[in-house]
Amino acid sequence: MVIVGCVLVGALLVESRQAFGLPLTRASLDGLRLRFLGWIGVTLVSIPLLFYCAMVFVGGAVGVLMVVAGRLSLAEAKAFALYAQPPARWLDRA
Repeated sequence: MVIVGCVLVGALLVESRQAFGLPLTRASLDGLRLRFLGWIGVTLVSIPLLFYCAMVFVGGAVGVLMVVAGRLSLAEAKAFALYAQPPARWLDRA
């Protein structure tokens, strides 16, 4: 999940820098400080959202495979994907 999140964040950083018109290399930010602060704000808000999306994507894929294999019900797979909540029987340590 973390690897998928890191890939999404890396793509966000490059694409949003281009969208804000910021240089991708080390260059002077003279006249671009407000754009740079906007880019920082968008990045700080987007990073947790992208990691949650990665968690849902990977958890959903695992949940679908488990439903197809008959190991989880659809409701359990949904809870696993959206909330990272494993089924109660996985947590029972009798």
